[in-house]
Amino acid sequence: MDLTPREKDKLLLFTAGLVAERRLARGLHSTTQKR
Repeated sequence: MDLTPREKDKLLLFTAGLVAERRLARGLHSTTQKR
């Protein structure tokens, strides 16, 4: 896959956003379970 630097940045931001959302969701679930 040949991507331009700009496309790589977009892809990186997109995947980082996905990971952050999953982490947030998991964090919220684990905190509610502890209570």
